[in-house]
Amino acid sequence: MHDDTSEPGCEPSTKTGREIARDLRRPIRSRGVLPAKFVRLVAFGVISSCIFACTAVCLLAVWDYADHDVAWRSLVSMGIITAAMGAFVVVNELFGSGTRDA
Repeated sequence: MHDDTSEPGCEPSTKTGREIARDLRRPIRSRGVLPAKFVRLVAFGVISSCIFACTAVCLLAVWDYADHDVAWRSLVSMGIITAAMGAFVVVNELFGSGTRDA
């Protein structure tokens, strides 16, 4: 009969089923290549400022202080910047290493 416990790292677990289930329920902290919290904060700031600027330009266009073409361009630009920031956040978290909270 082959004894698997002679290999290093193959010691039997002393944890109960409840302890194992509790460990699996702990959230995985996503660190990302850059700190995930910082990246999300920057993305939030950039997207919020884009929304604010786009709203201001659209209001100016509605009251004929700006060309309607400028309003459409600002909406498209906001969409592109929002998609780029969202993609950056996702890629940052995908390539980062995750750890379970202790």
